[in-house]
Amino acid sequence: MFAIIKKLRDNGTTIVLVSHNMDEAAVNCDRICLIDHGKIKAVGTPKELFVKERAEELGIQRPRITRFSGMLKEKLEKDFPGIVFEGMNFSPEKEAQAVVRSVCKAGGAGVQ
Repeated sequence: MFAIIKKLRDNGTTIVLVSHNMDEAAVNCDRICLIDHGKIKAVGTPKELFVKERAEELGIQRPRITRFSGMLKEKLEKDFPGIVFEGMNFSPEKEAQAVVRSVCKAGGAGVQ
């Protein structure tokens, strides 16, 4: 179903997806409208809403890949001071590639 939604979205069709699943919303939505008890709580892109501080302020759980990647990045920052990470990705494959690229650029190409 999500492959069909993605194809329609990529072809310019507006899709309204209703979900409580932040993993689904982050991957499949360009913009998210958070509604709490019938009132709009926040509107923004996944990257705007799922930044750790903003998600905590809104009281929402970030997507699993975002939480996992955040923990991994914190640990890598200890081993590679000054490492610069690319933006946030909600696809596990894209996020893994981005983290590996950042480690390689920081001089960890030989790290296992």
